[in-house]
Amino acid sequence: MHTLASVFGAVAHAVFACVSISLVFTDVREHRLPNRVLGYGGALTFVLLASSALASAQWPRLWLAGMSAAVYAVCACVLWMATPGAIGAGDMNLAPIIGLVVGWWGTATAFIMTPLLLGLIGVVVGGVALARRRRQVAFGPVMLAACWAAVAAEAVRFSLH
Repeated sequence: MHTLASVFGAVAHAVFACVSISLVFTDVREHRLPNRVLGYGGALTFVLLASSALASAQWPRLWLAGMSAAVYAVCACVLWMATPGAIGAGDMNLAPIIGLVVGWWGTATAFIMTPLLLGLIGVVVGGVALARRRRQVAFGPVMLAACWAAVAAEAVRFSLH
């Protein structure tokens, strides 16, 4: 039973990885994150993570992922409304999907590691953009880099136990 759960979890992360790559290239080139890719990618990732929870009866893990997605959505919405132009609507729509994925890995990953990495990567990318005299930065790749760095760190920590 747990092997099936692992397969669903791995496929969910593979799907999100493919979606991430597509979004990074699109955001860097066009400064937009397509709603269709976000919607289908996020829905498929959720269904696969829910299937993993069903196969292993890990409902608390799915609940935490859902709550993390909700918190990320609210924070991104507040940021989007409070600071026009700081993040785009696509970034706001990407946030709950990232919250879902990092929430799957646990509270520390979702609410400590990912936000810290987001701030660190954001400062570095912002500094590079400032040095190159660029006014706009594609923020989706920054968000996805923080997400994947946190997931990778947590996966390494998990494998060492």
